[in-house]
Amino acid sequence: MNKSIRNTQALAAAIAITSAFGAHAAGYPERPITLVVPYPPGASTDSLARATAEALGKVLKQTVIVENRPGGATTIATMAVKRAEPDGYTLLFQTDGLVSGTYAVQNVGYQPADFTTISPLTRTPFALIAPSSIPSGSLDAFFRYARENPSKMNYGMLGSGLSVYKILGDAITSSTGITWTEIPYKGGMEGIQAAMAGQIQAYFATVSLAVAQQKQPTINIVAVTDTRRSPYLPDVPTFKEAGYPDVVSTSLFGLAVRSQTPKDIQETLAAAMRQVVSSDEMKKSMTTLALEPYEGSLQDYAREGDELAQRYAAAAKRLGMVAQ
Repeated sequence: MNKSIRNTQALAAAIAITSAFGAHAAGYPERPITLVVPYPPGASTDSLARATAEALGKVLKQTVIVENRPGGATTIATMAVKRAEPDGYTLLFQTDGLVSGTYAVQNVGYQPADFTTISPLTRTPFALIAPSSIPSGSLDAFFRYARENPSKMNYGMLGSGLSVYKILGDAITSSTGITWTEIPYKGGMEGIQAAMAGQIQAYFATVSLAVAQQKQPTINIVAVTDTRRSPYLPDVPTFKEAGYPDVVSTSLFGLAVRSQTPKDIQETLAAAMRQVVSSDEMKKSMTTLALEPYEGSLQDYAREGDELAQRYAAAAKRLGMVAQ
């Protein structure tokens, strides 16, 4: 009898907790939401995050605050979200750093599986930028100079460790035989400015950042890393069409939450983000930032994310790096 009473009491308690939470979830969001961004203010990714936060806030009828947490190869921002309650009030501006950070920082404290994507935003290729003070008017001229001057070749990358920049540098080395030294920078503009000053001979900028600097006379935009030319840089060839099919890479950007976040809250956020990304306001913001909206489904985005993780794993093995 006592056992039966205890079971009944436990069931009643479980129902009460579930009902209370269900009522709470039904009212979501009841207070401001924080969107944690792993980049400093002023970057194109930060501008995208702010446009997203503003549009999402309008749909949810709640304030969405952007919190910049740069550093640690994007792991500082990621861990800030990992430590937050999985209640839908702390979102992560998701980047490739979710994967690369596990190779870049010792005892990083998270796994990519700790997070679930609720919405894709964009996928963006990179543009190879080189100082105009060296032969860089074409990819052939740039590579010829690099082969003839191996001791002078440095390229800029964001952060350290395994990253899309290191993977691109390694892919070019494998495809062309050139050798160069990595120089880490904290932000994209810092890398661009180093290229303008001739302090480095190459920098891989997002197309968005490259477009913003394309009229600078001290740099050339040499090639892009997509399988097709960018509509924002139609006169710049791809590495693939120039004869380097292995130098292809794009980065994914989206919004994610802790995987333990209740499914109904995830669905609320996903539905709101579908309105955001399809709105004329968001399309205009992306055009202004020289970004292309992600055209696939959430499932396509997840598949590309898995493929990206496999590329990182293969590159890490080739470069002798291990996940922390």
